[in-house]
Amino acid sequence: MDNNMDTIDLIDEVNNFITYIQSHLVFQRIFRLNINLYTQILQRTNNRKFITAYSLFKKRIIEEGYLINVTDGEIINLSANKIWRSLTPVEKSVFHTYATQIRSILDIRN
Repeated sequence: MDNNMDTIDLIDEVNNFITYIQSHLVFQRIFRLNINLYTQILQRTNNRKFITAYSLFKKRIIEEGYLINVTDGEIINLSANKIWRSLTPVEKSVFHTYATQIRSILDIRN
């Protein structure tokens, strides 16, 4: 019974977080990214292959989670995956463009 309740609680928490992310103001904010700041942060990791559209999207989801104290990795991962799959190609292309720009800036700096 405990395991079943844990699963139900997890699903509820994921659904609540997704509802929060998909609210109009938050969802718009997800698509805003400070390229220079992210480039500085990601330059320290020095690994271009990890700068993908999805990784940038997930980073934004993590940041939004921190704002409302959602830090559980499982909730973040499940929510990010579900939201990413529901994005339109145009919405995903925003993050593809960001990733391309950041990788280009890092190539120039290195």
